[in-house]
Amino acid sequence: TCVNEGNDADYSTYVLQDPTCDKNKTEGGCVQRRCNKDLMPTTHEKVCVDDSPAQQCTMAQCEYKCANKTFTNIDSEAYCTHWAYDVVDKECYLFYGCTGEAYDDDYTLYTQSYGERTALI
Repeated sequence: TCVNEGNDADYSTYVLQDPTCDKNKTEGGCVQRRCNKDLMPTTHEKVCVDDSPAQQCTMAQCEYKCANKTFTNIDSEAYCTHWAYDVVDKECYLFYGCTGEAYDDDYTLYTQSYGERTALI
């Protein structure tokens, strides 16, 4: 709470929340969030696209692709840590780390820990 908090008709009090997503699939992820792919050109990959049904994937497939992804251009242990899924277009992004996380009306962002990763593979 604020010191000497009280009602004032001229002002509204807001609470700033940390915008960083730390929710996995079980926790529902973070709706309308995605890591900034432009700030991370070598640490992201779009693995499913809406160009054709054959190139789309399900949410479970996206999660599994993250579990199996290693960004070997970075390091032999640069495992996928975040994945973003668009349920309408069935598109999927994989990320190693998450820089510049921001609003995105199409995607839900999820974290994936080492334990979650090993349970899937």
